[in-house]
Amino acid sequence: MKKISNRMVRVLAAVSVLFILGAWRAEAGLIKVDQTIWGMDCAPCAYGMEKGLKKLVGIKRVQVSLNKGNAVIEFVSDVKEPTLADIRRVVRDSGFTPKEAKVKISGTLKVQEHNVLLLQVGEMNYVLKPVDKTKAAWQRLQKAANGSTITVTGKVPAGHSDEIFVDEALL
Repeated sequence: MKKISNRMVRVLAAVSVLFILGAWRAEAGLIKVDQTIWGMDCAPCAYGMEKGLKKLVGIKRVQVSLNKGNAVIEFVSDVKEPTLADIRRVVRDSGFTPKEAKVKISGTLKVQEHNVLLLQVGEMNYVLKPVDKTKAAWQRLQKAANGSTITVTGKVPAGHSDEIFVDEALL
């Protein structure tokens, strides 16, 4: 009976460590990106785009739509890479133009001078910007404690990879 008990203790300890590490690792990084892509006009273009995006580290799933002109990318929860800039680089290197992206991302809230809010994900800092129609979400962010783990959804304009116009915030 003692061997079973010791084995159970070891299994429970291992599961607890994996759970704790999994929860810690899931705190930061892109969760989902819906990247608008301009210039894809054939099925081989979309296929090539999908293959290029799948080469990035941490990709769980990629779905490229020629009709919608976008790529929806989902990420595994335990990596802080790639960044939106990396995704947009793959799009440009494939001969297309990245436009606005809708993102869901998790990280650490950093409050700067003049109430500038940043979302820190690894080495990357995203400047959080308010949107008029989502005033309540923005107010929640402003009241959140510096260093809080948050998840935001929002839009990143074409030409910017470090600004997120916040639609929703989960604290």
